[in-house]
Amino acid sequence: MLYRLENDPDFQHIDTRLLVSCPSSESDQGGLFLLDFEQNRLEKLYTGSCSGMTLVNNQLFVASDNNELIVMDQKFQVIQKKQYSKLDFHDIVRLNDQVVLVVETANNTIGCYDTATLKRLGEIRFHVDDKDVHHINDIWLDGHTLYVSMFSPLWQMVYAANEEKRCHYIY
Repeated sequence: MLYRLENDPDFQHIDTRLLVSCPSSESDQGGLFLLDFEQNRLEKLYTGSCSGMTLVNNQLFVASDNNELIVMDQKFQVIQKKQYSKLDFHDIVRLNDQVVLVVETANNTIGCYDTATLKRLGEIRFHVDDKDVHHINDIWLDGHTLYVSMFSPLWQMVYAANEEKRCHYIY
């Protein structure tokens, strides 16, 4: 991993471990990978097309571009999975202990999902059409500010929440 950098003074003391999600068009090539710089090794922890991940209540929530939400324990064992229709999941972030936000690139939305049941609660919509107009790629939540990365400079936002309004504080 640290090719030709093992003896470099800037890299000699790196003992960081990174968890990396990797999508893939081939089902056996993508997954979750542990990069261990101290041991200079790479370990594949999960096989599948993983497009994003977030930690909630000591569980890892993974968005798959195969339209699955996956929940893993601290040993990276799958404890829950839910398949969805063609939404083209791209990223996932923790809103709070009860809700994760998932990029649904296929229909210009960020879906709000219950962490206990993986049930879809509502959405933040960036275009009225149910087709990929903006190609939303990535999201980052900092406090009550949601940052959205997409290919399109033109957008129009329509907000829709469920009856409990569990996503109402996103603005």
